[in-house]
Amino acid sequence: ADGNDYYDITSSFEFDTFKEQYPKLNWAYDDATKQLTLLEGKYNLDKDMVIPRLKGLNFDAGVTLVISENKSLLSYSPVNIRGTKEKPVIITSSGTNMPFSTFAILGEDNPGEKTTINWLDISGGNEKWINGMYFSGQFSIHHMDTIINNTLVHGSKSDDGMNIKYSNTIIENSRFFDNIADQVDLDFVKGIVKNSEFVGHSKGIGGDGLDTSGSRVLVKNNEF
Repeated sequence: ADGNDYYDITSSFEFDTFKEQYPKLNWAYDDATKQLTLLEGKYNLDKDMVIPRLKGLNFDAGVTLVISENKSLLSYSPVNIRGTKEKPVIITSSGTNMPFSTFAILGEDNPGEKTTINWLDISGGNEKWINGMYFSGQFSIHHMDTIINNTLVHGSKSDDGMNIKYSNTIIENSRFFDNIADQVDLDFVKGIVKNSEFVGHSKGIGGDGLDTSGSRVLVKNNEF
């Protein structure tokens, strides 16, 4: 792991200080509920962003976040993607051959904490060592229960299009396609995968549509 990719995680969150670090992004913060929200708009993220432990990191419908090459977003907070069919949340790279590193969520197995993903379109990412941890997917979730619905995960250069570890997870009504190796990798997960589609990359390296290492998963009404 590269020591330059390490960021201190403070126990207290100062919103004004955080806002100064990312002045091009339009944030709202509720100090009473400890909820940080990225408001609707198109933004460019040109440096690593690390979200400390809050009650929630929210993305409003209509957010488009373009992440620069080799940069990442790592959240220690539960994430709520609030996209809609008309206004999905889009996370993508700044160019076809300029993949961002990862959008990663890291929890602590806290009961009641949950990430919910609705109408997300994520593409153009890679994998990353950050803060001493390896995230193998352009979209990675570790130690956090998760519900994913109406989501597109595609066009990654990483080992996994999406990787989830140590989680109770429900995935439904989603598409995973054109990722260079595994479309989805579930490690030590309990959950359900249903009504979804998995399509490999035409020049892929023989990865899996759905890898369920160490998991107990009901796989129902999917297309491979």
